[in-house]
Amino acid sequence: MDDNNGRTEGSDSDNSDNLLEVRDILNVTRILRSRRRRNHPRPQHNIGLRGHEYIIGILNGHPRNCKDMFQLEVRTFRALCEALRNHNLLRDSIREVTVEEVVGMFCLLVGHGSVHRVVGDRFQHSIETINKYVRRVIKALCEVGRHLIVPTHRDSVHPYISTNCRNYPWFKGCIGAMDGTMMKAVVPAELREAYRNRLGRVSQNVLAIVDFDMKFIFIYTGWEGSAHDARVLHHAASDSQARFPWPPEERTFGVIKERFKIFEVMPGYSVGWQGLIITSCCALRNFIRTVTPDDWIFENSSRFQLPPIELEDGDWTSSSHNIDMTTEASHAMAAIRDEIVISMWEARDGN
Repeated sequence: MDDNNGRTEGSDSDNSDNLLEVRDILNVTRILRSRRRRNHPRPQHNIGLRGHEYIIGILNGHPRNCKDMFQLEVRTFRALCEALRNHNLLRDSIREVTVEEVVGMFCLLVGHGSVHRVVGDRFQHSIETINKYVRRVIKALCEVGRHLIVPTHRDSVHPYISTNCRNYPWFKGCIGAMDGTMMKAVVPAELREAYRNRLGRVSQNVLAIVDFDMKFIFIYTGWEGSAHDARVLHHAASDSQARFPWPPEERTFGVIKERFKIFEVMPGYSVGWQGLIITSCCALRNFIRTVTPDDWIFENSSRFQLPPIELEDGDWTSSSHNIDMTTEASHAMAAIRDEIVISMWEARDGN
């Protein structure tokens, strides 16, 4: 009996020692795993090509890839990057984020309405990095817009008018077509009703003037969707900073909305930044029309140069004009319109 008790006690002691050893091993394993995770964090952006490698692959690959991803021809994309770099509007960063890469981020964002997370995954950067560089491109293109979104043919009649007997001489003073459009907006809840338009959609009312080359010569953003077009026009013409131009049509808005899908899914920037996005896209649109007149067919290989900003007294930058919104002025404008219509009708046979 004593021998059996002794063997039982010895067996219990061995089991206890084994349990202690197993517990010690588990604790050591847990500590090693914790140290491994702490000392060697798993990178999040380690899938596929890095941003700069991806850009090189796109620009040196099939030409269709650049058009599909960035909504630009390869040569137009390169010309845009060269213009932004040469005019010190963008520069390569010390962390090897090139101008081509940040322009690609912006084009992917506005061209497809992609969210920052998708753009970050494509370029293998954090959301914070994407947001920082996209804002820089927006500011750079808005600066370009100061040179490109300006009236053309101010000293002469546009060929579209002068060479068309149906337009000349009745519209010899016309510099373009003016129209407004509703762009989707993201605003705080307390401002949502003010930005809700007559269709019940939250948007901002954008006023623009387009010349006969389908280039924007004036853009005015930031007004609530509930604002009447006449009120937006009156404020634009009265704003000394807006540079309202004094002296083809809705399809231009259709083209820019078709190219830049971001207008259908506007990201959650502040209202001011949303307006800058619209302005930057209009500036980019003018750049494309300047460098690639036929859009996807690059024919003009001449190097693009930013024209200087000309500010002359008494020209289109003057803010001394006032729009007369009275009933008498409306009747007077209707009389002028009717007079033009009658004159055009009488000259319909070329007399």
